[in-house]
Amino acid sequence: MIRRMKLAPMARKLVLALACLLPLVGVPGGAMAQDVVEVEHDGRLEGYSEVMAMEGGSQALTWIGFTLLAAVSLLALFKDAKRSHLD
Repeated sequence: MIRRMKLAPMARKLVLALACLLPLVGVPGGAMAQDVVEVEHDGRLEGYSEVMAMEGGSQALTWIGFTLLAAVSLLALFKDAKRSHLD
C-alpha cells in the first residue's frame, strides 16, 4: 500500500510546478487595473465657492518614522547576545 502512495519523481515535480504556477496564472485577471472614472459632480464640495484642496505637505513625518525605525534597528543590532529571555 505504501508503494502505491508514493508518486514517481517526475509526477511529484509536475505537481509541485503546477502548485507554484497556478496562483501566478490566476491572479493577473482579477488584479488588472480598471479604468479611472472621473466624477463630474462631487457632492462633498457642494456649496464651496473656491477650489478646495490640501496644501502641499512636508515629508517630516516620514523622516521621523525612518529615524525611529533606524533607532530600533540599531538597538537590536547591539543587543547583548549573551542575555537570555529568562532574565
